[in-house]
Amino acid sequence: MRRRERHDPARRAALHRGLAALAIAATAALPLALAPAAPAAAAAAFDVPPSDFVAGSSVTLTGSKDAGSTLVIRRDGEVVCTITDPDALAWQCSGIAVPNGVHEFTGEEMLADASTAPLPPLTLRVLAAPAIDGGGAAVITTGLFSGTAEPGASIQLQATGSAGTTMHTCPDALGSGYWSCAVDLASGSYQVRARQSSPPIGPEYSDYSAAVAAVVDRAPPRAPTITSPRPGTTPLGAVTARGGGERGALLQLFIDGALACETRVSSSGSWECPVRWPSTGDFTVQALQRDRAGNFSAASPRVQVRYEPPAAPPREGQASEAPREPEQSATPTPTPIQPDEPRPPTPAPPLGVNWGTPTGFGGSLPTASEVLERGGWLVAPLAGLAYLVLVALPLRAFVTHVRPRLRRPRLALTGRNRAPPSTSRSRPCSRRASWRSAPSAGPRSSPRCRAAWPARCGTCA
Repeated sequence: MRRRERHDPARRAALHRGLAALAIAATAALPLALAPAAPAAAAAAFDVPPSDFVAGSSVTLTGSKDAGSTLVIRRDGEVVCTITDPDALAWQCSGIAVPNGVHEFTGEEMLADASTAPLPPLTLRVLAAPAIDGGGAAVITTGLFSGTAEPGASIQLQATGSAGTTMHTCPDALGSGYWSCAVDLASGSYQVRARQSSPPIGPEYSDYSAAVAAVVDRAPPRAPTITSPRPGTTPLGAVTARGGGERGALLQLFIDGALACETRVSSSGSWECPVRWPSTGDFTVQALQRDRAGNFSAASPRVQVRYEPPAAPPREGQASEAPREPEQSATPTPTPIQPDEPRPPTPAPPLGVNWGTPTGFGGSLPTASEVLERGGWLVAPLAGLAYLVLVALPLRAFVTHVRPRLRRPRLALTGRNRAPPSTSRSRPCSRRASWRSAPSAGPRSSPRCRAAWPARCGTCA
C-alpha cells in the first residue's frame, strides 16, 4: 500500500511543481537582498525666523540636522559657517557678518554614508544702522550733523537732552552715501543717534546707531582783542601780532580787509601770528575768530598802523647817524580812509569735515571802494564804447544802405529758355498796354512786336 503511494505519479508531479515555485521565488528575491540599503531621509533645515528682515550688521542662524552628519552653511555662495559635530541634532551659527542688502543662505549636509543633501534656501533682508561723523569724541556743533548711510536711504535723527528726546527727519542720503542734517536744538549737551530705511531693501528702519555725545553751541564768541601792534605805532620789519580770544577758536587777522594770517587760540586764551606787510604805508588791522562749533564773532576794533621798512645797516668805516626827530609839518596829516569791515573767509576745512562746511571762496575779492580806488571801473565803459563804434554802428549802416542794393540770383529749376526778368525800373504796364492797342506792330509772333511790347506788357508769342 505504501509502495503504491510512494510511486504515485500525481503526488510526484505536485511535489516537483512546489520545488520549482520555491526556486523561482528565491531567484527573484536574491537581487533585492544584494542591493545597497537606501540612505535615510535628510532632516537638516534652517529654522525659519519670525521675520526675514534683520535690523543689524550680523545674523544668527539655527536649524536641525541628522545624526552622524556634518553641515556647511554658505551666504551667496561663500562659506560662512561649518558644523562638524556628528552627534548634534541641532546647530547654531552666531555673529555672521552680513552687509546691507538681500542675501540668500544655503547649506549642504554630508551624511554618514558619504552622500550629500542640500538644505532649503533661506532669504534675509539686512540693513545696519548709519554712521555719525565724530563718533568716539564729543562733537561740538551749531546743530549740523552728518555721516554715511546706504545710498538714497531715509535718515531719522534722535536727540536726547535735558528737555527730553526729540525726533528729526533728515534729507535722504546722496548717491555716495553721505548725509547731513541741520536740526534746531537749544544750546546744551545731547546724546544723538541715527537710523535709516532703504527702499530697495524694504520699508523697515534699521536699529539706531551708537549714541554720540554732542554739544550744541549757538552763542557767537566775543570779538577778539589785538594787543600788538598798538594803534599809531610804526612797526619796523616783520611783526608778530598778538592778542586774546576764545580758547580753541580759529583766529583770522586781516590787513585792510585781506586775510594776512590765521592761528588757533591757545588754552590760556592768547594768540600770536606773524605778519608780513604787503607794502609801505598806512594799514588797518582787524581780527575775528570762529569757535569750534562754527560761530563767527564780530570784528575786533580797528588798529591803525604805519609800516616802514627797516633802515639799511651802515657800511664798514661809516659811522651810523643818530636817528633824527621827524620835522613838524605845517600841513596836517590827512585822516586815512577807513576801509570796509573785513568779511571773514571761511578757512579750508580740516580733516573730518565735509561739503556742508562753509568754504573760503570769495574771501579775497576786492570791495567796491578798492575797485574805485584802483581805477578798474574804467574798463567797462571803454569796452562798451569800443563795441558801439567797431561793431554796432557798422552793422547798422550795412543793413540800412548796402543790403537793399544787393540782389540775390533766383534759383530756376525749370524753363531754361525763359527770358530773364526785366530789371527796368519803368512804370508797370496797364491793362490797355497790350499788342491789341498797337495794330501797327504787326502779328504777335513778329520780331517787331516782341521788340515793341515786352513780355511783361503783353503776349507776343
